[in-house]
Amino acid sequence: MRLLTITAPFDRADMIVTTLYERDLASVTRTNGEVASVITCYLPTHSSGPVLHALDLIGCGSAYGRIALSPVELLKPLPKIMMHRAKVKNAMGEEEEEEEEAGPKEANMKARLAIEEIYTDVNMGSGVSFDYVAFVLIASAIAGLGLITNNTVMIVASMLVSPLMGPILAFTFGTVVNDKELIIKGIKLEIIGLSLSFVVGLFVGIGGAVFAKDLGWPTNEMESRGNWGSILIGACFAIPSGAGVALSVTSGGGNSLVGVAIAAALLPPVVNTGICLTFSIIAEQFYDDDFDSAHFLKIGGISFLLFMLNVLFIYVIAVAVFRFKGIRPIRRQLLNWQDIPHINTDPDRLTNFEDNNRPSSPPTGSPP
Repeated sequence: MRLLTITAPFDRADMIVTTLYERDLASVTRTNGEVASVITCYLPTHSSGPVLHALDLIGCGSAYGRIALSPVELLKPLPKIMMHRAKVKNAMGEEEEEEEEAGPKEANMKARLAIEEIYTDVNMGSGVSFDYVAFVLIASAIAGLGLITNNTVMIVASMLVSPLMGPILAFTFGTVVNDKELIIKGIKLEIIGLSLSFVVGLFVGIGGAVFAKDLGWPTNEMESRGNWGSILIGACFAIPSGAGVALSVTSGGGNSLVGVAIAAALLPPVVNTGICLTFSIIAEQFYDDDFDSAHFLKIGGISFLLFMLNVLFIYVIAVAVFRFKGIRPIRRQLLNWQDIPHINTDPDRLTNFEDNNRPSSPPTGSPP
């Protein structure tokens, strides 16, 4: 449930209220001030996107007025499903009235959060921060240890910690809404995360090279990401992952996004590239002919190709799903945006206003 609050010039309020009623919204309230009106209403979360688009079509929020959308944890009494009567034909061909549920005009399959709400969440998570760098380093270290010790549990744990899906979501969503700044921020953040993961893989490869023979390098986890069959398997995972990313964002499902990040498995191939590339260079210094350096170089190259193809498939599929869900470029504040007039704060005028609006004293004496 969302609380929609609109502050707009007084002469625009009637058009806004009419637009909200056309969207079958109940509990629309309007408070008229001296120079502006405040309009509020409650609406389902999945209806916030179409409602804000309808307001944008009449210029509200871009040419005049301000819109605030707030989450509502509790609403009492519970919202009642709006019903309206429609004429239908029965089996005998006669017209009769029947109650049917009123709701948004769009099909339920295209229901989503407001584009502005999604944009705010995506944009907030697309900046470089200490937490992002720390999570990448921690996740890369866990993935590296899992790869060289053939520990599947540790590799899955690294996917839970990895934040690499966030930047991909940023430049994917930026493409759909035509925001170049968001695209650049997402690409830069992904390159930073990719570089850090690769560097951690290099250090893990150097540190683990001493135990390579004891650990049986390449382990199954290392080699499974370095054969050509893994490319096909990765594509099969990346296609539904791209759809899952877009659906989880448009529906506000943060928990499902974690599952998508695990399915996509973006981090381990990058770390595996660093490990195998390092070991292909230093293997001959530690061991004579026990290891084939070219084989490790091949594993590293295919692992990096696997990562790039995963990103590509996620990007393409997510863009398609975003467009299907009706995500479109956001109209910014126009140059001729009409600001809400300032209240006259003249002390004499405010005193006269309070005197004129002060409630009269109750009549004395007993009622007749």
